[in-house]
Order: sequence, then structure tokens, then C-alpha cells
Amino acid sequence: MTQYSIAAWSSLSAYALRQSRQIAEFITANLRRIMIGWMIAVALLGAAKIAMLGRIIPQATSLADMPRLMLPYVLIGLSPLLALYLGSRAFPSAEQSTQPIIRLARLGRWHQLGPEHARRAEGYGIEGFLASLVAGLLISILIRLSEYALAMPAIPAGAPAWASALFHVMTLDLVTLSFLYSLCLVMALRGAPLFPRMLVYTWLYDMLMQLLIAKYAVAAGDMPGDIAAALQSYLDGNIKKVLISAAIWLPYLLLSNRINLTFRHRLRIA
Repeated sequence: MTQYSIAAWSSLSAYALRQSRQIAEFITANLRRIMIGWMIAVALLGAAKIAMLGRIIPQATSLADMPRLMLPYVLIGLSPLLALYLGSRAFPSAEQSTQPIIRLARLGRWHQLGPEHARRAEGYGIEGFLASLVAGLLISILIRLSEYALAMPAIPAGAPAWASALFHVMTLDLVTLSFLYSLCLVMALRGAPLFPRMLVYTWLYDMLMQLLIAKYAVAAGDMPGDIAAALQSYLDGNIKKVLISAAIWLPYLLLSNRINLTFRHRLRIA
């Protein structure tokens, strides 16, 4: 019975590893298509929001107002594509990446390997939990877009100050975080040594932006109480999601053999 259990567990682990490898390969092969799909989805979202505004306030969607109404959705649609372009240029491949001079992950005892030795070692590459982390980055971008779509209508000229301020800072939040999480995704897929710390910096920026939204939206004017309560719940939820992600993945980023081998080119000393 024990031998059967061990064999079954080994078979299940091998299957999960193969599936995770396929997920990573699918994202790598279709990343450009995914980003183009994102841009199309954002364009449709912008058209729907502007059309809804036109039905409520027809004069707010004149030709003169169209550039101002469309610009936020153009920026949202282009931000992941810009991250993909810059990330591909800055981190062309794992073979051409060099390790940072200053080490921040110092927990544990490690033996440094050369790049060629690291790539040939067992456990190198985007597989297992690392593939789940990469897929989670992509999903987090899509979740932020869906939350923005549900929360923010198109804002006409002459709207209350708090509404305009909230719209602008929420759009800035989505544009910058879509860029940063997409950049982290590209860095992970290309084995960039700076990926773990870049992800931590992005988490910190994400929480800072939630505080910034609360500050500027409240300072802009008299926000209705029900909207203020909904905004507070939304921002609290975003901060909690980041904290939960950091609590789950930060120990993995520091101590995982696969992370250290793939991005830091080192093996744990027994």
C-alpha cells in the first residue's frame, strides 16, 4: 500500500509538472496575442462606456469631446504592449542576463553557479509553482481591468471634482499597474535575474497607489457617502489581495530552489 501510494504520488507530481510546463509554454508562445486581445478588449470597453454616456448625456459625446473620452482607454490598452516591447528589449534572453552586484535575498546558504551550469541543472525553468506565479500575474492584470470596468463609467466634462479626480487616479492606477505586472511577466518568462525584486517593488507600488487613490479622491471634493464607502471597500480589498499575494509568494521568492536556480543561478548547500 505504501509503495502504491508513493508511485501514485510520483505520477501525480509528474503530471502536474508537465501541465505547469505546458501553461508556461502556452503563455510564452501566445504572449503577443494575449496582449493584442487585451487591447481589443479595452477598445470594446471604451466604446461601450462612451456609448452608455451618450445615451445618458448626448451632448457629452460630441466630436470635440471624443479625444478626451478615448485617451484613458488608449493608455490602458497600450500599457501592457509597451511593457512587452521594453521588457523584450531590456531582457532579450536568460543567456544575455547578468546577476545584480548587490544581493538582497541572503537567507540560506547557497553555492553560486555559472549561467551554463544553472541552465543544465535539474529544477531550472518556468515549471511547477513558478508557472502558477507567472499565470497569476496574467490573471491579476485581467482582474484589475474587470474591476475598473465595473467601477468606473466614462466621465463627461463638467463632472463634479471628486468624480473627475477619482476617474483620473483610478485610470492612472490601472495603466501603471498593467505596465508593471506585464513587465514582471516578461521578466519571469525570460529568466531575468531582477524579476523577484521587481515583483516585490510592484507589490509595494500597488499598495502605495491604493493609498494615493484614497487621498486624492477624498481631497477633491464632497464625495457622496455611499460612493465613499464603496471606494473604501474597493481599496481595502486591493490592499488585502496584495498582502495575501506577498505572504504566499515572498517566502517562495526567497527560498525556493527553482527560483534561486532560475533567476539567481545558485544551489542550496545541504
